[in-house]
Amino acid sequence: MVRDIGAIEPPDLLICDEAHHAPAGSWQTIRHAWPEATYLGVTATPIRLDGRGLGDAFDRLVLGPSARELTERGYLVPADVYCPSVPDLAGLRTRCGDWTTADLEKAIAGSSVVGDAVESFRRNVPTGSGVAFCASVAHARVAAAEFDAAGISAAVLTGADKREHREAVLEGLASGTVRVLCSVDVISEGFDLPDIRAALLLRPTQSLGLYLQQVGRALRPSDGKIRAVVLDHSGNALRHGLPSEDREWSLEGIQAAAREMTHTESGEALSVRQCLTCYAIHPAGPVCPYCGTEHPRDERIPRQRAGELRRLEAEEAARIESERKAQAKEARTLPRFVFEKMAKAKGWKPGQAGEAHRRHVEKKAKAAGLDGGSSIQQADWLQGKL
Repeated sequence: MVRDIGAIEPPDLLICDEAHHAPAGSWQTIRHAWPEATYLGVTATPIRLDGRGLGDAFDRLVLGPSARELTERGYLVPADVYCPSVPDLAGLRTRCGDWTTADLEKAIAGSSVVGDAVESFRRNVPTGSGVAFCASVAHARVAAAEFDAAGISAAVLTGADKREHREAVLEGLASGTVRVLCSVDVISEGFDLPDIRAALLLRPTQSLGLYLQQVGRALRPSDGKIRAVVLDHSGNALRHGLPSEDREWSLEGIQAAAREMTHTESGEALSVRQCLTCYAIHPAGPVCPYCGTEHPRDERIPRQRAGELRRLEAEEAARIESERKAQAKEARTLPRFVFEKMAKAKGWKPGQAGEAHRRHVEKKAKAAGLDGGSSIQQADWLQGKL
């Protein structure tokens, strides 16, 4: 359309599928060419891959049925999500809202992710096909070779492959001659093959949109398909929650304040919990619904203390807020991860980083005039750490 834009009569209405791409350059060219047109965007994930909203492309958000509603009505199948292994992502660089491909490739190469994925696929998907989402072409080729060596037919598909090869591979996936398709930056979205039984997440991502699009490839209903299987070897479900969760979509995107309320400091979603017996990811609760394991108390959630509830008048609330901001400014201190990096670099013993951080925070808190014994907790609270 962009190439032939001068030969097309200006339209009244333009419908943009996969509308999370609407802020991209090609769509902006179209919008500038036809500014009077009405634009309707349609997407399952109304958020850019870098976490930003779509407010610069659209004026209003109209919510359709949620993933939970679509599942209840039979338009999607429920998913069993397992997280048998996760690569170490410490120190990886971020660009455009996600980890760089080069760093991901190194992290995965030094882990057991591929071997674990072969074994978990054999165990959890005895029949049917799956799509493995990989971090790079080299990663996809290694994964396909591992599956083939284990007697599970696999093929690689990348964005650079020619149409004939792509059609042959997808035909093999549909017929069953290919059981695992190892893909790189293709078929994450806008691809519909209902017979896919499993999504293998081998590429860690900070993008909620990309995670949901990838998992969605396995959620299409088909004959005999009651549930889908998500084998998460990337920690994405722990990072973003279950695909069926109700989410608060907004044209403003993911706000930092909202994320602080729903995630731990390490980035894990508080809405889910992993069972260390069967490795299933399930809604946060004391018992695993898959194997019945009773979990110990979730240490990610701070303990609550009983207190007296009373009405807070507007003037008092303003005063408290002003004092809180002043104290927060005075109590500003180095975050814990700085001490953890220092400990790793200097070879400190386990626990020394935490102790050094506590002493540092207590010193700053006392300097800010916070009361003695609770100074650490108050300083951490002021920084939004609890």
